[in-house]
Amino acid sequence: MTETAVLSILSAFPRMNAENFCDRWFGIDQLEPEQREQRKQERGYRAKCARVLSIVLKKPYKTVDSWGSRFETMPEDAQATLAYADALRIQLKAAPDELLDLFLEQRSRQEN
Repeated sequence: MTETAVLSILSAFPRMNAENFCDRWFGIDQLEPEQREQRKQERGYRAKCARVLSIVLKKPYKTVDSWGSRFETMPEDAQATLAYADALRIQLKAAPDELLDLFLEQRSRQEN
C-alpha cells in the first residue's frame, strides 16, 4: 500500500465520540439500547470509561472528567485519536497471540 493510499484512508476515517468508544471498549455496543443504557447507569461505569480515555488519550483524568457527563465536550482532535485507537484495538484482538507477545517484548526492550 502506498503512502498516498494510507493518507487517503486516514483522511476519510470518521471521528469517534467518547461514548461510542467506551461502548465498544466495554463490549456494550452489541446490547439492546435499553440494556446498554442500564449498563451505563451502573455504579463506576463512567469512572472506568474516564480512566480508559485518560490512558488512551494521554490526558490527565481530571481533564477527561471535565468533559461532561457523557464526555460531550471532548476536543475534536481527541475524537480522531479515539477512532484510530478503536481501529488498532480491533486489529490487536484479531492478531495471533505470538505477534502480540513479540510486539510487547520489543517494546519492553526499547523502554530499557
